Amino acid sequence: MRWRPDGGSIWRRIPTDQVRRHSALAVVVLVGLVLGGYLLADAPAARAQSALQAEFELLNAPSGAQVLTREAGHKPGRASVGAEYQSPLSYAELRTFYDRELGRNSWRLSLDETLTDWGKDLGGHLACYRKADFWAGLQYAGNLARYGWDYGIDVTWGSSSCSGA
Repeated sequence: MRWRPDGGSIWRRIPTDQVRRHSALAVVVLVGLVLGGYLLADAPAARAQSALQAEFELLNAPSGAQVLTREAGHKPGRASVGAEYQSPLSYAELRTFYDRELGRNSWRLSLDETLTDWGKDLGGHLACYRKADFWAGLQYAGNLARYGWDYGIDVTWGSSSCSGA
């Protein structure tokens, strides 16, 4: 506290209820600004999520593929819909199937690369497809992998493992 010639403190002159009222108002305004900013930033991702859901519903899975998990979500700058599957098909067979399946819906292949797990080659692959601002990623775990799933396919907007392709 600063010394004042009359011996009083500046804090003693401001009524406590007024300090509390102004502090509460400042907190409410701050929370409102943060929440409003988040909602404004999240709106494009929420719109993209709806379009991605529709795109994902157009995709068929190959015969014999079993859905293990399905996930969808969005946050500011990113939205995705996808699933993981068990399938007896090889990567070449899955690529052939999804090249046709995605191609009939105007998706175009933009990348096919091998994947490693901490430098170890388990036979994994990633194929990336593009349609406007959306990406589709077909990830094959590899014939030596033991992840509990054989392949996954995701359609995404914004940041994704394919967006650098």
